[in-house]
Amino acid sequence: MRWNYSKRPKEDGILRHPADAEEWKQFDKRHLSFALEPKNVRFGFATDGVEPFGNMSNSYSMWHVILVSYNFFPWNCIKAESLMLSLLIQGCTAPEKDMDVYVRPLIEELKELWDSGVQVRDNYNGTVFTMHAAILWTINDFPAYAMMSGWSTNGYKACPTYNEHTFSIGLCNKIGYIGHRQFLEMENPRRRSKKYDGKIKKRPRPPEMSWDDVLAQLEQIQYHLPRKHKQLAESNVNVL
Repeated sequence: MRWNYSKRPKEDGILRHPADAEEWKQFDKRHLSFALEPKNVRFGFATDGVEPFGNMSNSYSMWHVILVSYNFFPWNCIKAESLMLSLLIQGCTAPEKDMDVYVRPLIEELKELWDSGVQVRDNYNGTVFTMHAAILWTINDFPAYAMMSGWSTNGYKACPTYNEHTFSIGLCNKIGYIGHRQFLEMENPRRRSKKYDGKIKKRPRPPEMSWDDVLAQLEQIQYHLPRKHKQLAESNVNVL
């Protein structure tokens, strides 16, 4: 569990392990108290649907949620004994909008590990310490991302990174995502070419959504329950 701090080769510019990634380093800077304990666990949250019987023509879908611990050395992180099967969601179809209901017990346990931690015994030296855990990132394809995040990935604003600044147009029975030249530098000659859509691209690169921007959007969501649950809705408005 201490491999990242005691034995991991550290050399700038070389990515050997997720601990070498910029996201890991930024997390340590933002949460210094967590980073000071080498045995605190850092997880990756992976989910996807599988057909358990090996029959791809069968529409039956089973969803698993796996926690991947990155405290181990690289060649051991993705071995079966290092993966934690936290949830196994059975059903004929994908959980879709009910995904949050299934993962809520797991999220509550992870929040407890992050906030207060648990007392565990280090079998190596016999000491007792408070272990915390954190989710660094999720691992999923784009449809599963929609279920986990609640952000629609098949509409006019399908890009979760650029959010409301996604450039899209309606086509015949589909949506087209165009305007890719806006990500080029302003002096790039391809911006002045009319060979793509007959227009010169003067639109600047759209801004990425920050955490504060996403939080501000979430605070604008209004929850409405059916009329027969009106009293329940009023009593729980602060909870939601």
